[in-house]
Amino acid sequence: MKKVLIISYYWPPASGPGVQRWLKFARYLPDYGYQPLVITPKSGSYPNRDDTLLAEVPPSIQVLHTRTVEPFKLFNLLSGQRKRGKASAVGMADIRGSKSWIKKAAAYIRANWFIPDARVGWVPYALMAAEKLLKSEEVVAVITTGPPHSTHLSGLRLKRKYGIKWLADMRDPWTEIYYNAYLPRTAKSQARDQALEDEVLRSADLVLTVSPGLQRAFSNRAARTEVIYNGYDPADFDEMKTTEATDSFFKLSYVGNFKANQNIEALWQAIVSLLERNEAFKKHFRLELTGNISPSVVDTIAKTGLEPYLELKEFAEHRKAVATMLSSSVLLFPIPQTAGNKQILTGKIFEYLASGTPMLSIGPLDGDAAHILSRAGRYPMIDYADQELIEKRLGDLFEAWLPEKKLKKVPAKNVEEFSRPALTGRLVELIETLRE
Repeated sequence: MKKVLIISYYWPPASGPGVQRWLKFARYLPDYGYQPLVITPKSGSYPNRDDTLLAEVPPSIQVLHTRTVEPFKLFNLLSGQRKRGKASAVGMADIRGSKSWIKKAAAYIRANWFIPDARVGWVPYALMAAEKLLKSEEVVAVITTGPPHSTHLSGLRLKRKYGIKWLADMRDPWTEIYYNAYLPRTAKSQARDQALEDEVLRSADLVLTVSPGLQRAFSNRAARTEVIYNGYDPADFDEMKTTEATDSFFKLSYVGNFKANQNIEALWQAIVSLLERNEAFKKHFRLELTGNISPSVVDTIAKTGLEPYLELKEFAEHRKAVATMLSSSVLLFPIPQTAGNKQILTGKIFEYLASGTPMLSIGPLDGDAAHILSRAGRYPMIDYADQELIEKRLGDLFEAWLPEKKLKKVPAKNVEEFSRPALTGRLVELIETLRE
């Protein structure tokens, strides 16, 4: 088999879309004649862990775990985050407006001492492991994936030294990522970060992105850009019980990290209006949020008077998250309200689509996510401020649910192209073009 080297900070037992993306690629690459080799830190600092994902790593995959330097572990200890069982968010968006001197100091250090990000201390160890492996294995291409975008610096140095084919996978913006706006960066730090981003984009043989909007953002500086979406693994859904169970509650559910910039006032007001004018809705409605939910979101819900209808559930392992998607009445899909939101296309949308559960989607009407919904034959995206349409959509879904206490699954349309096996096939096609 031909061999490819994948350098990824996030790998099981870490959890999240970035983990899913490359875990699934690694799982299906051997089906296309490629053997993945993986380099990842032995003890990284992760916002969430899902130890069940370790069982999904095929035994045939060689995974090299390296040392790393993690300044955020010290920050978490000093700020008390670890004591509460939580790690600090990578972007540190929670420091905005904080009165804590520890958080203010950490924000300045994070913004100006660790460029492009606080995981840059892993780069020397990843590089040493990669160089050692390249001397013993015949590798046809190196793949780096970020965030953290510091991971790409190892690919850059390997490219310079060995001239090996290099694919840089950009899952999010780099200098334009939303949380940089919260950090007290100096002009010198911003210029340094921009220079690193430009050099990586220029030097990579192929820049891979997860959405057309993100591709456009990088294309004027990269030699070549391509899109491979995040997707869903049919096996994850086949393993779960998919029978439609009758439930006495009409559950509007969200699964994942619910950020402050997803706090949509028109949504909460639409729900309040339905509760006030529809006794049946008042009796049966529940709002179920599973995962890491921003305190500002919970506060807003409480102030709006929806707290009696709210069910908060802790971060769930991936299998349980899929089960929630399948068992919910309606899945809430709010695009973050931030600059560049038209190009936001998370892995969540594809798993939501694969579940067949109806969706309430709120965001930019002409964004990449809206186009995916259209291709899949789903309800169109609703604008953030359109309370009337949000209320109507949710009310119509409830009326359809009420007679039998369930909603029919939405038939799959143009969803197969987003399956992990199909997307891995596309990745292999791109790797083959690099070898021509």
